[in-house]
Amino acid sequence: FVLPAVGLLILAWVVASVRNFKVGDDDYIVGMAFGSVVITAFLLPHMHERYFYPADALSLAFAFYVPRLFVLPIFFQVSSYMVYRSYLYYDFERAYDQIRLFWSALINLTSIIILLGWQFYYHRILKARSGR
Repeated sequence: FVLPAVGLLILAWVVASVRNFKVGDDDYIVGMAFGSVVITAFLLPHMHERYFYPADALSLAFAFYVPRLFVLPIFFQVSSYMVYRSYLYYDFERAYDQIRLFWSALINLTSIIILLGWQFYYHRILKARSGR
């Protein structure tokens, strides 16, 4: 049940993005590439931390195109560190792994909401400017 629901959700996002592409610019293209990597890795089941590596890289590129959202690369770097910490350092805080994973998922969800809000805001502003 989860996979078809996620597939429909991603398909709806793709259709909405393609419909509004004509008002897009370079920052829109980078934002949609960033969004596709983040949404796919976050929503599909059995995705591990290694699938967020492209999101980390594209978040930096996105920050150069949209400097107002400089917080997104910071969020993704903090989230990646929190997830990778268990593998990088062997420590006795294994009991805190689930807490770190929860906060990492919450940071990623917040980032996705900010990114989707930017997409909606981007289209609203450009449509208002072009008089459509």
